[in-house]
Amino acid sequence: MPNKFVFIFSALISFLPMESMAGPAADKVAQRNREPYAGYAKTCGFPILFARTHTVSLARIDARLGKIIVLDPVLNYPAQDRHRRYLIAHECAHHVLSHTTHSGLWKRMQEKGVEDQELSADCWAAEALVKAGLPEDVRFMADSFYRKGLFSPGSGYPSGVQRSTLVYHCLKSAQRRQAAIDLSSSEQ
Repeated sequence: MPNKFVFIFSALISFLPMESMAGPAADKVAQRNREPYAGYAKTCGFPILFARTHTVSLARIDARLGKIIVLDPVLNYPAQDRHRRYLIAHECAHHVLSHTTHSGLWKRMQEKGVEDQELSADCWAAEALVKAGLPEDVRFMADSFYRKGLFSPGSGYPSGVQRSTLVYHCLKSAQRRQAAIDLSSSEQ
């Protein structure tokens, strides 16, 4: 029964309409678009598509394109730069951490599965953005999560306070690690 759910879930997501694409290196449209943040191509590099979605962003495996990130077009507005970069890193984390595979989708259906995967993707995103020199983007999102308070959008997602607390912890940890790397490279 659960395998049937994963199949149905994957099939439904595959019908999302795609409006524009920034993707593989062979794609001429993608070649005109800048990296969303420094180091994205090296650490992630999955195609980014803009389409109307029921969520503001998602990571999924497309039958034709493979692993992709889908963002709502509203994230194209300049005022959404920090939010967009964070969500790209967060969705990238879902792919890198194997949350979008069949076994990852299966784990997501287990108790606390959604919460665990969302929090681990948040932490990965925070660390990636610190490495890219964008700690302010991480702080911005941690503050945004905090303003949501104890609210959870449901379906097992963590509350705003949970996400904010973890993101700040991962931000500080990544900054300490980056400072240690910078110090050791300056001593050599």
